[in-house]
Amino acid sequence: MDTPQLTTIHKTYQERGYCSRAGYARIREVLRACRWLYNRALEQRRDIYRACGKGMTLYTQMKGLTRLRKEQQFWRDIGITVSRGVLVGVDRAFKAFFRRVKAGEKPGYPRFKPLSRYQCIELSEVTAGMVKGNRIKVKGLPAIRIWPNRELPASSQLKALRIGMHGRILTVDRDVNAAKNIQERGWE
Repeated sequence: MDTPQLTTIHKTYQERGYCSRAGYARIREVLRACRWLYNRALEQRRDIYRACGKGMTLYTQMKGLTRLRKEQQFWRDIGITVSRGVLVGVDRAFKAFFRRVKAGEKPGYPRFKPLSRYQCIELSEVTAGMVKGNRIKVKGLPAIRIWPNRELPASSQLKALRIGMHGRILTVDRDVNAAKNIQERGWE
C-alpha cells in the first residue's frame, strides 16, 4: 500500500473591497511608494551585479529596508509587511528569471514598473489580527470592508493577502493553505 502524498493547495478567494474616498487616495499613495521601492530594489540588484558580479539576496535588501524605515517617516507609518511584500515580489521575479535561464527558455529580465503596471499591495506575512470579520486593517492603510458572498475559511488559515486597485475598483484576494491528501482525492 502506497503512503498518501500530502501537498499544499492554495485556494484564492477574491472579494470586492470598499473604503472611504480618502482611503482610496491613501491606497493609491501607498501603491506609488511601493512601485518606487520595487524599482529601487530592482535597480540595486542590477547595479550590485554589474559592479561586483555577485547577486543580492532578499535578506540583504530587507536590511536596507530597515535603514530606509529609520530615515523616512513615510515608511515607518506603513506596516512592515507592506514593504516586505514589495521585496518578496522582486525576489520572486529574479527567481523566475533564473529558473527560465536554467531551463533554456527565453529569460525575460525583470522589468521596471511604471505606475500603470503596479496595481497590487501584497502581504505575504498575514496575522489573524489583520482580518476580523468583514474588515481588513493593515498599518498605514485604510480599513477595508468586504462582503463575501460565500463562507470563507478562518483567518488563521490565511497565507497571503493582496489588495489590488484596478481603476476605481478595489479587490482583495485571500490565499488559503488547504493541505489535501492527493491519493484520497484521486489527483495523481
